[in-house]
Amino acid sequence: MYMFLFGRERKVAKAPVKTATAAAGAQKRGAFRAAIHIPVSYLISTDRRPHRRIGIMRDISAGGTRVISDRAFDAGTPIEMRFTLPNKFLDTFARDVKETVVSPFGERQVKSRKTIRKFDEMLINGTIVRAVPYEGKFALAIRFIDVDNKTEEEIARFNHYYQLYQVRKLKESQE
Repeated sequence: MYMFLFGRERKVAKAPVKTATAAAGAQKRGAFRAAIHIPVSYLISTDRRPHRRIGIMRDISAGGTRVISDRAFDAGTPIEMRFTLPNKFLDTFARDVKETVVSPFGERQVKSRKTIRKFDEMLINGTIVRAVPYEGKFALAIRFIDVDNKTEEEIARFNHYYQLYQVRKLKESQE
């Protein structure tokens, strides 16, 4: 309970009431999870013969991802992933701008096209949380560990633009 003093009268604000779904933990994620379909190269260092494998990343958030793999791995297994987030949809956010450029002949207006910075290749370490059967293969739930701030911000930037892109597609389909 919180107490506030307004003027001379003391008012007591009640603590927020948790609903049954919130109490049961219906939403466990703290960040948006974007549904994607991109190739990912991964390495399991604890494997008997460690080598890079190829899987399909099905979604990504700031805290983890889901990768479709040919093989299941035990929970707690460390994994190193290398991938590049998709850049194609960023072209929809490009815009034409007019800039004033100073040259030896004076100021002049120049039209240019501003684009969103593309995503670079990422190398992220994680831990496998679980592996469940998925259409004849296995879906690996992976939690990121020791992610640097730049990489975390890049994933958040991707998710932000991806959400905006999805909203734009939805609006266009309704028109």
